[in-house]
Amino acid sequence: MKNVMKIENLGLFLLGALGISQLWFADLGLAELAAEAGISLSTLKVAQMAQVTILLLVAVIVGALTSRLTHFQGLSRSGFSAGGVVRDISGATSIAVILILAYRYLVAEIFLLEAATQDSPVVFAVLYGGLTEELLVRWGLMGLIAYLLLKVFDKSGGNRGSLIVWANVVSASVFALGHFPALSLLPNAQPIHYALVFLFNALIGLIYGWLFARHSLAASMMSHAGTHIGAFVVLGIIA
Repeated sequence: MKNVMKIENLGLFLLGALGISQLWFADLGLAELAAEAGISLSTLKVAQMAQVTILLLVAVIVGALTSRLTHFQGLSRSGFSAGGVVRDISGATSIAVILILAYRYLVAEIFLLEAATQDSPVVFAVLYGGLTEELLVRWGLMGLIAYLLLKVFDKSGGNRGSLIVWANVVSASVFALGHFPALSLLPNAQPIHYALVFLFNALIGLIYGWLFARHSLAASMMSHAGTHIGAFVVLGIIA
């Protein structure tokens, strides 16, 4: 069992590292920052990738240790039937795609925001968002929050469900706040735009957190990646 856990943890780290590798190819507005700091863009990207890699390693370790109490699953299959898992992932992903499309409509047609519809390349969104972000936010952060809440407030063993919900709410909120730096790069971003970014990303984060707690990290990863693919396809059709 210990060997299986070690292999699974290595697999999780490698999946997260695959997403981190996409930071090298992504345009995240670092060119100006590198120029201001007087360093090369490649140096800044390497530093960024190293920082996220350290966070990933911590998340993998924390998630593995806390799963003994939270019973969260990594790459292992949940106790549900394959059909039930597929239905939950498909339904959750569809709702997440609808939320993304609704957000884009609001910022493009009602609360105008320059460059609001310019997304990261779909490969970056699928690999970094679907793999690395899920490991950091769900496996690491949500796992830690759930562990602490269960340790402190679940002495009797009867509050697990509600405490997992609170862990999902907190981690989804952090997930939403994590999108603020990208929004801050847009010169005409207003408070309403930050509110919309928080609202829609928090809702989507809750969906991924529900899949994670109900099934496994693999389920939330597939839904997160599928959301980006689905939104990309739909926008390509209606554009």
